[in-house]
Amino acid sequence: MTKDTKYNLSVKVEWSVHTDWLKWMNQDYLPTIKTLEYFDDVKLYKLHDVDVTDGVMYVVQHSVKSTLHYKKYLKAEGNNFNKTMQLKWGNAILKFESLMQEL
Repeated sequence: MTKDTKYNLSVKVEWSVHTDWLKWMNQDYLPTIKTLEYFDDVKLYKLHDVDVTDGVMYVVQHSVKSTLHYKKYLKAEGNNFNKTMQLKWGNAILKFESLMQEL
């Protein structure tokens, strides 16, 4: 039995860019990611019960086919998405990434 592996992209989005960022996620990022060979599924979640004074917190959860697929994604595509987010929103977003495996 293969253990479930998730790549999480956690993003805090300032209110000033929130609408544009969410539109980009739903119209560009998510549809593109779903066409790539590295993931079985990808979902966008909004965190609740967190301080939203300076912005909204989201988690993009990618179901990774394998750790090897994750590494291939980072090498082939990951930097492109990171650069795009940085160019579009700069310091208006704060993000961190993590890789998790089911125990």
